[in-house]
Amino acid sequence: MADLGPCSACRAPGSGIRLNNRPYCDRCADERLAAVTGWPTLPSPPPAEVIVGPDKKRHFVRYRLLRMPGGVVGLAEKLGGPVQTGYRLELPPRARRGAQAHPDRGSTCRAPRTW
Repeated sequence: MADLGPCSACRAPGSGIRLNNRPYCDRCADERLAAVTGWPTLPSPPPAEVIVGPDKKRHFVRYRLLRMPGGVVGLAEKLGGPVQTGYRLELPPRARRGAQAHPDRGSTCRAPRTW
């Protein structure tokens, strides 16, 4: 995720979504999109967690829920280290569910990508 600076609404660091040329955190961006579209706001994603991998190293994973043109997308992103070494797993909704899909019921997944 790109760090666009502090959120324009709540001033939280590390905003990654730009709306009307202003940076927002995930929650504030979703509140603005819900207000404009009439859709309900997304639920809060699970908290970040530490996963101990087979390499016995601790990996920090953050979860995100984002609105995309095809619906809601659930993301799990590995944090820390250079961006090129992190992983991101994307769980897009089925196309037939529409914009009000339940993000906790993802049915397909893309292979993790390295950046």
